[in-house]
Amino acid sequence: MKKVFELINKYIAELVLILIGVYILMPFLSPIALANGQEKFGEGIQKFYVAFCHQRVERSIFLYGEDGLITFYSISELTEKGYLPDTDPGHDGFGHGYWGNDEIGYKVAFCIRDTAMYGALFLAGVFLVIYSKRKLKYLKLPGWGFALLLLPMMIDGVFQSIAEVFEFDWVSQAYIDNIPKRIITGAMFGVGFAFFVFTNLLEASMEIEEKANKVDSNPKK
Repeated sequence: MKKVFELINKYIAELVLILIGVYILMPFLSPIALANGQEKFGEGIQKFYVAFCHQRVERSIFLYGEDGLITFYSISELTEKGYLPDTDPGHDGFGHGYWGNDEIGYKVAFCIRDTAMYGALFLAGVFLVIYSKRKLKYLKLPGWGFALLLLPMMIDGVFQSIAEVFEFDWVSQAYIDNIPKRIITGAMFGVGFAFFVFTNLLEASMEIEEKANKVDSNPKK
């Protein structure tokens, strides 16, 4: 068991990266499965990720549609096409439970901001792990760096939620549903969170390994 714990400690950052990678991959397997007739598998993934993302159609990626490999739609566009009812009381009118079809494509199981956030988290994590293993040290981010990376998404998320709940007419819907804004703020948050997660994991792992090496080099007589 000691050897197992030593291996887990040594490769804890890599294990976390694998888990994050699986979490990112699964939502993309859903539209692939749905497009190839594997409805139970594809729908099962969609239903699982409902607990982690709102899956609103106007903030999600559609794959394999007739208009291109990657497509985005607004609620009004899907309603005009006849794919969404004018009212959707079961899902607050946002098409949460709508997964697509062969014409418009199939929805990735989490939204574009989550895609950017977790994708950046994974890529930044890969960089930090490789850097630490080669340089035998880890990168740290100062407090102002965390604020710069984390706050834009937090502020935007809170503000747009308030704007929607209280129906602020002076806030443009184009701002609320802006895709580039969601990608940028999500990616920034993902990079900042990667520094928090992997710096702490690598620091703790190195400290434990250093203590173990000291014990091994100075055994009790």
